[in-house]
Amino acid sequence: MFKHVRFAGVSSLVALLVLSYAAPALAAPSAWSFVDVGLHLENGQPLILVSGDLPEDVPLPYEAELAVPSGTQLQWIGEILGGPPSEDPQLPYVKTAVGDMDVYTFTLTKSRTAQFEGIPTGMTGTAGEIQSTTIKWTAWQDLPSVRVSQRLPRGAQVAQASDGASMQAGDETYSRYSKTVTNAKAGDVIDLTFSYTLPTSAPSAGSSQSSTNVIVTVFMGAAALLLLGIVVVSMRQKVTTLSPEPVAQAAPQRRASAKQQPRTVEEPAVEPTPRPGFLRPQFLIAGVLIMVVVVAVSALSSGGSVKNGKITKFFGSTSPCSSTSLALMPNPGVDLAEQGKDIVDAFSGYDGIGDVTLTIDASTLDVTYCESSHTEESIRQIVEGTGLVSLAAAPVASAPTTATIDPTGTKQTATVETSSESFDPGTVILKAGLPSEIAFGQAAGCITEVVFTSLGITQPLSTGATTVALPALQPGTYAFACAMGHQTGSVVVQ
Repeated sequence: MFKHVRFAGVSSLVALLVLSYAAPALAAPSAWSFVDVGLHLENGQPLILVSGDLPEDVPLPYEAELAVPSGTQLQWIGEILGGPPSEDPQLPYVKTAVGDMDVYTFTLTKSRTAQFEGIPTGMTGTAGEIQSTTIKWTAWQDLPSVRVSQRLPRGAQVAQASDGASMQAGDETYSRYSKTVTNAKAGDVIDLTFSYTLPTSAPSAGSSQSSTNVIVTVFMGAAALLLLGIVVVSMRQKVTTLSPEPVAQAAPQRRASAKQQPRTVEEPAVEPTPRPGFLRPQFLIAGVLIMVVVVAVSALSSGGSVKNGKITKFFGSTSPCSSTSLALMPNPGVDLAEQGKDIVDAFSGYDGIGDVTLTIDASTLDVTYCESSHTEESIRQIVEGTGLVSLAAAPVASAPTTATIDPTGTKQTATVETSSESFDPGTVILKAGLPSEIAFGQAAGCITEVVFTSLGITQPLSTGATTVALPALQPGTYAFACAMGHQTGSVVVQ
């Protein structure tokens, strides 16, 4: 019996040791201070972005996790440094299936912000004019704050709302429909299910060309009816001309009876003569044919014509999140008024392009695009690939700026411009332990607000230049970004 008791005691001790080891792993809360789950539509293709921010007091390196719905096809996972997206490093990871979620484990070494980008399945649908979205995201750990959202074209109207969700304005091209949950527990399902209608958008190049073809078709149909009428009239006139009324033959002389009607004297047939100024039908037919050809050729070629000194073409239905303006230097013998359409058409077939506008007199090309598909460098390569123009050297990123301490020594100030639709400079250096004020420029492109996630600060920029007040900070790096997280920067406290 003693053996059984001893065995039971050892078994209990082993069980307690296992549970004491496993319990923290199962119940340990996430170190993330905020997790953002966003759904974008790029040329009709859904793209899900899941990002997480660590508090500034969490030391690096740090092993972290992000979870996405099972079956999501990974496109990229890495650290967000706050500079150009091309400099964000991709991370090695370990993927584990947990229920209906795929959990990616990785180690952050340079930044406290990580992001997953992938293609989900079954989140969007269409029924006539009604679009629908269903995002069901399960918290795999306890999380202080989670936001689930979808980016929609500006002007979209919610047809069936989701509880606790609201529409938030973005820039001039998009809005965000989102729901934020605080103190989410492991296993909680955050459901953003709603339907919406799209706004009436600017016509694409294809629809514009289609409308032009319809107009030409209608015009040519009317012209064909006119021609048919002219031909019929012409044939009737010809028959009348070639077949005059028959001349009555003289009857033999005889005595007229009392009941006979007086005989009508037949007038000799007279050949008809054209009226003065009358146009022959052949000339009318030729004139109408010439008019049809001229109008048809003019209408069909108007798709790439110059309008107000600009050539503009719309591509797809993407909601672009970035843009660039390029100064063109035409190569010898190139006339932008004649060959500019070839430069614009060079973007056909590329995903993630919004619209392209070539301003002839200024020799500039403005392109809107999504950074998940392109960078400014890839846009430049498309333009230079035409062989028609050269481009000015790409602007060099501004060096980090160091805040100026006021004479009283009580605060420090710095300025960040946004006119280039990016944060310039992208890095601001502050002195530790001293409050600061950073003046941000007016909203431009997707920069409609500046967000310091780790500090819990969100400041709109749509009303003009705005000053963001920061408290005295401890040494470290504090990231900031636009609302969509595509344009980023950082504050380095030393």
